[in-house]
Amino acid sequence: MANQSTSKVDKFITKNNLWSKKIIIRSVHPYINDYVKVKVSANEIFEVSASIFQEGREPICSTVIFENESGYGFTKNLELLNSGRARYGCFVSLDLVGKWSFYIKAEYTNAYKVVNENVNAVYSDTYFIYVNAQLSSEWYQLFPRSIGAHKNKIGHWQSGTFSDVEKLLPRIKNMGFSVLYLGPINPIGVTQRKGKNNSLAAFENDPGSPWAIGYNGKGHYDINADLGSLQDFKSLIRSARNLNIEISIDLALQCSPDHPWLKTHPEWFNIRQDGTIAYAENPPKKYQDIYPLSFKNAPDSLCSEIINIIKYWHKQGINFFRVDNPHTKPLWAWEYILKKINQWNPNILFLAEAFTKYPIMKAHAEVGFHLSHCYFPWKNTKEELSNYIAQITGKDGFSLKPTFWPTTPDIMTSYLAKGGLPAHKIRAILAAMGSLSWGIYGGYEFVETDINKLGTELENNEKYEYKARDWQNADKHGLQTLFQKLNSIRHLDYFRALHSVVVLSTKSKDILVFARFIKGEFTNSKKAKCLITAVNLNYKKANSFQFKISKKGFDDFKNVKLQETSDLLTDEKLIYSPKTKFVLDPKKQVALIFEIEAV
Repeated sequence: MANQSTSKVDKFITKNNLWSKKIIIRSVHPYINDYVKVKVSANEIFEVSASIFQEGREPICSTVIFENESGYGFTKNLELLNSGRARYGCFVSLDLVGKWSFYIKAEYTNAYKVVNENVNAVYSDTYFIYVNAQLSSEWYQLFPRSIGAHKNKIGHWQSGTFSDVEKLLPRIKNMGFSVLYLGPINPIGVTQRKGKNNSLAAFENDPGSPWAIGYNGKGHYDINADLGSLQDFKSLIRSARNLNIEISIDLALQCSPDHPWLKTHPEWFNIRQDGTIAYAENPPKKYQDIYPLSFKNAPDSLCSEIINIIKYWHKQGINFFRVDNPHTKPLWAWEYILKKINQWNPNILFLAEAFTKYPIMKAHAEVGFHLSHCYFPWKNTKEELSNYIAQITGKDGFSLKPTFWPTTPDIMTSYLAKGGLPAHKIRAILAAMGSLSWGIYGGYEFVETDINKLGTELENNEKYEYKARDWQNADKHGLQTLFQKLNSIRHLDYFRALHSVVVLSTKSKDILVFARFIKGEFTNSKKAKCLITAVNLNYKKANSFQFKISKKGFDDFKNVKLQETSDLLTDEKLIYSPKTKFVLDPKKQVALIFEIEAV
């Protein structure tokens, strides 16, 4: 029996090549599972690490080997990060877009290599990382019809056009935004058209919701003639790209009652028992002017049509799509569609407008969405924000990439409505400094706070009417200048370090302080640095605070006793020390942003 048992063990060890594995490699990072892609932004700095240990006490060394699909590669040594956990790692940055592979090699150091035994080197499995060009991005949203909109001699609204938007591009560039999101630009239906504030009664000059797509035989492949022609739109795209701004449009899988698909493809809709088509609902809101598409009856033809729509607009010059309410459509459909598009062109980016439960947001990221809206607008307390920042910059952040927006046309919070200008500054700073990607809905700079009775969105909502604004005086509250400064700060190297964000301890319940850390090998001075963001979350009351800088793996900051620096928002000099008492008064200044260099 003993010989038989030994024989089985011997076969198991031989089969799994365990005789040679006196060095063990476990828990490689970044890795989620075999199904979920690890995604990073081009030039993002992230940690590669593993638990590596040996049977004996002989010293070992380890390296990570990277290679992309073109055959370019590099090797980097791993350092001991945590002796108690036998954790080895290094920080890496990948500048070339596409699919990368990496594996870890571990071996005994030369002085201890064992002669005549095959134990010199052990290799981990191969892992993959997908590098995208513009995950780190700054979005600005507007309604083209409102830009340049005016009333004519008889008091009827005249729509703004793509040409009007083109004239506004230098202002958007000056604020530092890299993506201009326009929403749907397609023909708008007239049947069941909604009037002001989603009312059932629309007057003759009411423009309707741009999400009610389709009219007079035209639909998702066509442009609303009020905005201009296809050539006007392509001119806007060219002008924006000359300023390094990408244009994004909506991918909205829904139709007005006037869309041609209702006649040509009735199988793409939900038909009630009484023969009517089900309209869209988001309780308590009802959208009688919108019929959502359904994948139940003819998934093959519908998926094919959606893929064709994406390809058509990409050929016109669109690389960025904001997808309306993707969580109301089957996950398998998105997985199929996004996989096909990625195979066709991996440089097309999709932002999920999924204000929904966290597991659903994660699932969207896992099937191919690059960025996602999230519950940031309703995270107001120090505890909520601290937990959320930790969550999205941890392991989940290698797949799910939330974008922080203080408001959207669908969202206005009571915090902003009650807090006025100080609250608007606070939320903009948190959004820009707290996330890989952020966005502003145009009009935010005017501090529009007239919230509706439900407390959910702005009254006299731009989704249903023209909104003429005085863009010449858009900086009257200083928010345009604030956006410019925030986006300028976002171009510093700290924003390459998405996963090195730490919330620092303060005694005040209203003061949130977080830091972005970057290793010395990525700085000009070759010293580790961090970017401190301190925000007073209370828009009414001044608060004082002190804090110490600390993060595992960045021990050099423990020696920072006194350092002169500058507030990047005001350019004023300030002194940092662990004993310095800072004060933030919302009537004067809601936040501080400054750099500290390790000693």
